Amino acid sequence: MTTSVECPECRKKSLLLGDGEPRCECGYSDSASGAAEEYVVTVLGISKYEAIKDGGELPISECPDCDMDTLVVRAASEGQEEAAKFICFHCGEISKDRELQYCDGAGDRGSHWARPFDAARCNACIASAEDDD
Repeated sequence: MTTSVECPECRKKSLLLGDGEPRCECGYSDSASGAAEEYVVTVLGISKYEAIKDGGELPISECPDCDMDTLVVRAASEGQEEAAKFICFHCGEISKDRELQYCDGAGDRGSHWARPFDAARCNACIASAEDDD
């Protein structure tokens, strides 16, 4: 899937995602993880220093579709909760707010976003725990 988002370099909605190598018509290109971090810092305006200093981290997580640590969790503005999106800078998948749920994780996988599930953990973590038994 090819998706375009705002480029952290030229600020036009022309950064193409989806083939693992984000690139823009302005000449900007980076690895998927590098572009995701630059997008969070430049476009979303989240300081890496402030996030870590305050005991948090940048809103980048593992994508449930491609398993790469390139899923940007883009918070919605006040009153726009329905517009919250998750954008993967590797595979280009975009998910709306209620299409993913936060999973507390199992084993070495840690916490992550996953497709909706009914149990305390996502299906992948449940299967992983069963394999360990």
